[in-house]
Amino acid sequence: MEELFVAIILETNTIIELGRKLDSFVRERPKNHSVFVTQVTIEERKSQKINDLNEKYETLDKVSRELSEIATIKQLVPIETKVAEEKTRTQTGYEKLFGKNIIPFDSSKNMFANVLERTYLKKPPYSKDPKSSDKGFKDT
Repeated sequence: MEELFVAIILETNTIIELGRKLDSFVRERPKNHSVFVTQVTIEERKSQKINDLNEKYETLDKVSRELSEIATIKQLVPIETKVAEEKTRTQTGYEKLFGKNIIPFDSSKNMFANVLERTYLKKPPYSKDPKSSDKGFKDT
């Protein structure tokens, strides 16, 4: 009997939930299991991290203004530099962890048309519930 191959494709929420356990989850698999991640998911994680950075810089700016009469706060690194570093660090981390198991993003018109068709027909990962949102667009 042929051994079954299991492909596990992680999405953003699962990666967040795994947190520090992501590395062991990916590496400690039975030999017939492989873990994949999409480039779309990696881009979403980059976006989330950049949003966190933006919040920190906004807080820094707000506190600096509020305390301007009693203190000077010096920004050591411009946000553009931190954003670029975060994008590179995140991409490199995923490449090291997943290697060739990163599913690239196909931005062709045909692929987009296929995704839209799945949206309209509510094919998985979309819910068939007529009141459901289009949640699942990035997963598709």
